[in-house]
Amino acid sequence: MRTLKPLALALIAAMSSQAFAAQHSVDVDQSGVSLEATVTQTAGFENSISIIQSGVSNEAVSFQQSGIADSITQFQQGSSNYSEARQLDNTVTGLSIDNSVLQHQAVGSGNVANATQTNSTESVISQDQYGSSNSAQGTQSSSIGAELYQLQIGDRNSAITIQSFAESQSSSTQYGSDNISYSYQDNTLGGAAFIWQDGSENDATVTQIYGSVSDATVKSFGIGNMASLRQFSAIASDAQVESVGNHNSATVSQSGILMRFSSEQRGDRNQVTATQSGRQNTATSSGTGDDNTINLVQTGRNGLIAVVQSGDRNTANLTQNAVGNELKAVMTGNDNSIVTIQVGAGEENKLDLAQDGDSNIIQASQFNEGHYALVSQGGTANAADISQYGTGNSVSIIQSGSSNTGRATQR
Repeated sequence: MRTLKPLALALIAAMSSQAFAAQHSVDVDQSGVSLEATVTQTAGFENSISIIQSGVSNEAVSFQQSGIADSITQFQQGSSNYSEARQLDNTVTGLSIDNSVLQHQAVGSGNVANATQTNSTESVISQDQYGSSNSAQGTQSSSIGAELYQLQIGDRNSAITIQSFAESQSSSTQYGSDNISYSYQDNTLGGAAFIWQDGSENDATVTQIYGSVSDATVKSFGIGNMASLRQFSAIASDAQVESVGNHNSATVSQSGILMRFSSEQRGDRNQVTATQSGRQNTATSSGTGDDNTINLVQTGRNGLIAVVQSGDRNTANLTQNAVGNELKAVMTGNDNSIVTIQVGAGEENKLDLAQDGDSNIIQASQFNEGHYALVSQGGTANAADISQYGTGNSVSIIQSGSSNTGRATQR
């Protein structure tokens, strides 16, 4: 908690034993400069804290411990205000039930909001800020079915979410420019993290560890946005990225079984890079625009890569390293290029590539035995170069148009 030199101080302590703390309520209303309100409630049922402050450089701190269905509401209007709310239970995971924290900061800049919940079940944190240079941080640890919502409207805001344990849900929405949102979920079976950014030069990062059957989604609308999604040691989790605008970049890393990644970009000079390790994983990507680049790498068996690009001078670099994999790519436009590598032995890898346009290039390599490649090109001055190394491989090249070249090499 920051150190202030308040002109006025309101200190309220509501502390009692488990037996006498039921349904207590505290309401604080302050107006001025450098005010401080601190409220503490320990144990009980349906306790409530409400702090309203208007002015500059005010501080609101609320603390509830070992309660059920407790609530904290903090409303601040002005600039350079600080809001902190904590709901804790230091004994057993999930012991505190249905607690809630609401923090609202409006009409100002330089505000900070911080909320923490531990050892709770189905508790909620909601934070919203209006202004510029704001920061909101929410933490829910050892909590089951927790929900955390962050909304920021303004410029250069920062939102951080940290959650641990099963079925945690987080949502961060930002409007403006230069915003940064970071979500982290650990051991959140069935968890979900959602980030929506509308503006320019936004940065969003989602990390999920040991979070099987979890979802991570980032949507960016604007110019120069960056999205990074990471999911590790999981089963059947899903990562989705959507970017509409220019100069967007998405970097995704997944490890596990039955993992899914999908991206959609509509704009100019976007880039998607994704790596998947494990088995039975799926990566799909589509782009509409100019100068887009897609890099997808799968390490593991029975995987699927599917790419669709429509525009000019797009590039797809696709790699699969194992057996039983399938790779599909379709490009419609000009000056597109596809480079693919498949490595594996003992089970067939499949390659299906198609281009329609002019001056397109396909370069594909398959290593070891029993692979199949189908390549089709339509247009003018296209080139296909397919190399297969091993035994029992087959390749088909279909070209229509004029001045096209096709070459197949088997060794």
